[in-house]
Amino acid sequence: MIEKRLDADGLGIRYLEAGAGAAVVVLHGGEGAGWSPIHERLAAGHRVIAPEIPGFGGAPGAAASMRERARTINSFAAKLGLEHYRIVTTGVSARIAMWAAIEAPDRIDALAMIAPMAILPDDWSPPPAASETLPKLIGPRRDSELENRLGELKMPVLVVFGTRDTVVPPAVGRIYRERIPNCYYQLIYDAGHAIAAERPDALARLVADFMERGDAFIVNRASGLINP
Repeated sequence: MIEKRLDADGLGIRYLEAGAGAAVVVLHGGEGAGWSPIHERLAAGHRVIAPEIPGFGGAPGAAASMRERARTINSFAAKLGLEHYRIVTTGVSARIAMWAAIEAPDRIDALAMIAPMAILPDDWSPPPAASETLPKLIGPRRDSELENRLGELKMPVLVVFGTRDTVVPPAVGRIYRERIPNCYYQLIYDAGHAIAAERPDALARLVADFMERGDAFIVNRASGLINP
């Protein structure tokens, strides 16, 4: 894994890269950019690119809307010369990923969302142990314009929740499945919101399989519960 920098939208973006093959852009959550077992597993068969999203999750940069950040990510990918790529997103960056996919549907071939926080129940509130910055990162609990355009996501979409997620009710995953035409909703047994930390191997296998197989994924995943 190596660290690089690239200018996109007038911003200097730091990113990590490893592997070779089809490009997978991995968007970090509110904890900031880093490298995890998911990155390593994907890098075994893909070119993994993990940018630090400007002004998000502690990264330097001016404040911007989720849609503006999505445009920056797409500009970043274009500057890298990526004609086609896939996106993996975690938690609060899910809205960025979905806007990116809506605005560049011919370039983004698949989207995997891990414990996404793009759609929240109307009575949702941050858990007591959550960071004080979490509500600011999320913004409004619902983005009606984004939700009204979910039907435009024609690429394969994977939504993953842990069965013990106490930050976002796992049942919210059904909303994505109902509104996105080609959506696969999977639950990972005995995992909370931080699936990557609690069940890294199961999550890495699942996401890597989806990135590899795309539309053929459902043939190999008849069950919606991953256990072990």
